[in-house]
Amino acid sequence: MHFIEDIKKEDFEAFCKEKNSDFMQTYAWGQFQAKARDQIAHYVGLEKNGKLVCVALLLEKKGPFGYSYFYSPRGFVMDYKLYLDEFTAKLKQFLKKRKAIYLKVDPDLVYQTLDEKGNAIATIESTKEIYDHFLKLGYHHTGFNLYFDHNQPRFTFRISFDHSLEELEKKIHKSVWKKIKKTSQYHMTFRETKDIQTFHELIEQVGERDNFEAYSYDYYQNFYNYMSPDHAKVFELSVNPKLLFQERTEELNKLKQDLEEKKIKENDIQNVQNSCERLQKEIDLLEPYKEKEDVVVCSQICAYNQTRLWTLYIGNNDLGKNFYAVNRMYYEVIKYGKENGFQDLDLFGTVGDPNTDAYNYAGLHNFKKNFGGEYIELIGEFDLICKPFFYRILPTALKIIRKIKR
Repeated sequence: MHFIEDIKKEDFEAFCKEKNSDFMQTYAWGQFQAKARDQIAHYVGLEKNGKLVCVALLLEKKGPFGYSYFYSPRGFVMDYKLYLDEFTAKLKQFLKKRKAIYLKVDPDLVYQTLDEKGNAIATIESTKEIYDHFLKLGYHHTGFNLYFDHNQPRFTFRISFDHSLEELEKKIHKSVWKKIKKTSQYHMTFRETKDIQTFHELIEQVGERDNFEAYSYDYYQNFYNYMSPDHAKVFELSVNPKLLFQERTEELNKLKQDLEEKKIKENDIQNVQNSCERLQKEIDLLEPYKEKEDVVVCSQICAYNQTRLWTLYIGNNDLGKNFYAVNRMYYEVIKYGKENGFQDLDLFGTVGDPNTDAYNYAGLHNFKKNFGGEYIELIGEFDLICKPFFYRILPTALKIIRKIKR
């Protein structure tokens, strides 16, 4: 078999499409990472009898003293039983020429399915065999981490579209389904868009509310530029504040009039007063937008391949937050995936400890769990170590270099 160090774009894309690779194992992802993170993209693979049998996107990051370290996100794209031995042997030669300290790879392989408490239901035997195969070839497994401390999430929820939409709706938790149904009163419009500017404004508002720093506008715009139209979509939800403001004002005035004219039964007075308070709150929220007929309240960026959608980034404003737009967005993406022939939806990341009190992880976990997907654990990261001494000291060296730069 022949090792190819620089596969042509059309050949790499054709193979990835044939094998339905993860969106992070695409030619476009390599170009995006080169732009966004100053990494060098290498498109390598094995050829047998003039035909590609495996490929991998390798991202190279320059380290200290002329050395580099490599990462193959969600790689490799291959039949592991047939080609991992030969590919690893050839990779070692390739990495040695480039003074690589190590290569990290984290295959998109389901290791276990889990119950709601995070306990294993079943281990996937074929994945366990691949895990053992990596170890036999000298890869170092970096551990079965529970949180977001590795390059990619090791746990996630996946919603299979093998079921009817009605069945998918029944799997959604009652409290979430109640919020989704309530959004119907806000006349939300769901649509696909190319508007990254509005998305960025919305996710920055989430960052201010939740105390995290969103990526720059350029980051998201570059993501969309490189990944669309084959691997990225942006969806948004909008409302008509002018119409809603008018409806809420008329409804509030009617209820107040009924209260003044004592048309409300004694037992219903408290409920009507509560409705008045709710309507007034919504009117106050709508006040700044009351002359506008279309305002985006939530926007989400998704990745996709031929069979799977991934929910990646989401932003909303105060209107969206109070109108349960995030719940509605996830539901609309589920509908979109079902109606457009995808096999499943990956909610892209949760934790392995549902009861953790670290950060807001438990809240994130419960939010995603409530959409009824299967709770799964992926195989994790493997490091192919080329320079053991530098591999041991690299984390410390990088910390020192970053501190000096700051």
